[in-house]
Amino acid sequence: MMPRAVLMAGLLAPLLFGSDRKPVSPEIATRKCAVRLNDTVRYLIDGRPVDSLAFKAVAPSHMMRVSVLCVNPVDLSVLTPRSTAPGVGAISVWTEDGPLSQLETLLRRINAAQEAHHRARGTYAATLDDLRIGEAPRELRVTLEATALRWRADAAVARPTSPRCAVFNGSHEAAPSGVPGVVRCDDY
Repeated sequence: MMPRAVLMAGLLAPLLFGSDRKPVSPEIATRKCAVRLNDTVRYLIDGRPVDSLAFKAVAPSHMMRVSVLCVNPVDLSVLTPRSTAPGVGAISVWTEDGPLSQLETLLRRINAAQEAHHRARGTYAATLDDLRIGEAPRELRVTLEATALRWRADAAVARPTSPRCAVFNGSHEAAPSGVPGVVRCDDY
């Protein structure tokens, strides 16, 4: 019998990626968990556990990001592919009006504010207060590192399955991966 995580990944991928991308293959999806406790699948909407009925009720047009993850069954923290800890498969959906969307918007505002700060003062701001963009919602965690020549903002939603997002710009000796000024989010 095929694990439900594999089945859901196969069903969701064409919906999300369209016909020009291949759906998640069963082999890739089952490798997400190095050690499976059982075939129980966890469903997460905006980083919170839900039952399968609530999960199925999310309209595809409201899905912003979908991931097939391996999570710790106790605290739902994401396990990396190399982890040997027991894990269960999880299908995670972040909606277009949820906290991940707010986080990406905040990072784009930080990018615009840093560029304006640099044009006005010739340096990048070291704190969010210096950027005068207002206070971030409590559940969004943002750290900002800056020097006169470069800056980087890292962020996540205060939930165990949140993707880690970042945006950066400036002169870096060893540039982070991604494109300067573009928000990038990764599952781990």
